[in-house]
Amino acid sequence: VPSVISWLHCGAACIRLGELDIARHVLVCANELDREHPKVWGLLAIISLRKGNVLLAKEALTQALRFGLNDSAVFVELATCSFKLGRLELAQFLAEKALKFEKNTANQDILTEIRKHRGYTQQELTKDT
Repeated sequence: VPSVISWLHCGAACIRLGELDIARHVLVCANELDREHPKVWGLLAIISLRKGNVLLAKEALTQALRFGLNDSAVFVELATCSFKLGRLELAQFLAEKALKFEKNTANQDILTEIRKHRGYTQQELTKDT
């Protein structure tokens, strides 16, 4: 019998391959086994954003945050998807979360890029986050 973790990894692989419908189906199966797994909800939010469904993504993100999502890579992907959709406030929030869980140059660069697009001044861009 597949476990939540096996469904989760399968769903993540499908997302990487661009098989979003299959990924969604697999992650729904994971969710049926554990409705409180934060990464499952995070990946469902990524799928929704990639499909342009911001409302559904926000609902899944709310659950991911509620259950303690702390995966920097998921936050980075969510921020990137939000940025591409022009949802800059949401993208910034997500990039800040990514940086909270993993302080590195790549995460800082993503946040800086989002802030530039939001019209931050050079002084605001260089202050500590």
